[in-house]
Amino acid sequence: MLTYDGDERNVFRVAVEKVHGSDGVEHYVLRENTGPCTPFGMSSFHRKKLAVPVSADTSFWIKNFTCRSLPANLPLKQPYTLASEQDLQPVYITANPDAKTILLQTKIVESYGVVALSRVGFNLTHTRAVIYVELLYCGLCGGGQYYYLAKQNGVWRVIDVAGTWIS
Repeated sequence: MLTYDGDERNVFRVAVEKVHGSDGVEHYVLRENTGPCTPFGMSSFHRKKLAVPVSADTSFWIKNFTCRSLPANLPLKQPYTLASEQDLQPVYITANPDAKTILLQTKIVESYGVVALSRVGFNLTHTRAVIYVELLYCGLCGGGQYYYLAKQNGVWRVIDVAGTWIS
């Protein structure tokens, strides 16, 4: 059984709150599964730009080799909806959506998009972490970036950001 430790849950919280900042969102929409799920890991460009330790990079690569479901009880400030790929697909392509799709479309508009999170890579002492985050709005617009975090006095903080794409 897959479990998420307290550090990973807290990094998820910091990442979602960093995406939304002070935009006034009162309900988040999160993609249900982690991603991207590839055998490639971080690019050397992003790894060097953020000065990610080898242990955190390796941890990130191993954890993100396959997709996993996000936990249903993240410690977020606002309530949230987990949306599967199956739920999201008709949001962007259906001309006559059903009631469930209309409700999800409304939540996405009110939350300024869907947040997608990777698993978190940690260094050996769990004092540094890296996570990949995307904010997708209408299917064609959004952006992706890596957050590099440090645990200082028991609290995770984003200390650097490296963008990967924007549309």
